[in-house]
Amino acid sequence: MQVRFIVINTASRESTDYELILDEKITIGRHLGSPIVVHSDGISRHHFSIAVSEGKLLAEDLSSNGTSLNGSFMQPETTVIVKEGDILGLPGYELHVAKVLQPHKKPDSAQVPEAATPKPNWVRTINTISELMEPRELLLLTLVVVVGALVAFVATS
Repeated sequence: MQVRFIVINTASRESTDYELILDEKITIGRHLGSPIVVHSDGISRHHFSIAVSEGKLLAEDLSSNGTSLNGSFMQPETTVIVKEGDILGLPGYELHVAKVLQPHKKPDSAQVPEAATPKPNWVRTINTISELMEPRELLLLTLVVVVGALVAFVATS
């Protein structure tokens, strides 16, 4: 599903357009890995999530400060249906759902199920770490590991 959001800073009234293709659950917030990054007092790193289920756009509040849908606060950890024209509110910002486009469905006979391949443990570990850390923290950790490996290599030579 393709969704167009218009993000408006409520203080400056500046706006930015985002067009996202949602094929998995995403989170919106301060986290630099978010497809839409918003910075303001009261916004969590993972403030709320957006997902698609059964052709419907769903939002879930993940924050401690709350997220509103069309002016009414959402219950924490409760999923609500979001439609074109709705406004998601968070501290200092409004996210207008400007356009929702359904993908073209292929006939069932043309769909070939993919074999599920389990991911190795190291891939799951890296994915978990990258979700918990800011990108700059992840870069610093990688740098420390590489420098440590170089020091160990030089010491053994």
